[in-house]
Amino acid sequence: MPGAIDHVFLDIGGVLYDDRVYAEAWRRALREAGGSFSDAAFEDEYAACRASQDRSFRVHLATTFLGPGADVRVLETMASRYWHYPPSALHVDVVPRSSTSATPATGSA
Repeated sequence: MPGAIDHVFLDIGGVLYDDRVYAEAWRRALREAGGSFSDAAFEDEYAACRASQDRSFRVHLATTFLGPGADVRVLETMASRYWHYPPSALHVDVVPRSSTSATPATGSA
């Protein structure tokens, strides 16, 4: 293998951290952008995205709740205000990081 590996990216939502933080950030952003939907409708769509894993959660949720003209980049900015993983969101079976590791501030999915 040529060269050293400088970075390893982990999709942390749902694997290392409880996915509820990500879901709640998107629920809030979609509502702020004018979406009108019940918590149950959001949770059903979110569960469908998790089950299918065949497309972007962000695009799917934006299109479902705001329509095909939804600006996903604007929604990402809105959601990012709420998308921070507190220590309590770390799953109990995750091995603690070393003191030299980078600390994630926000996630990406």
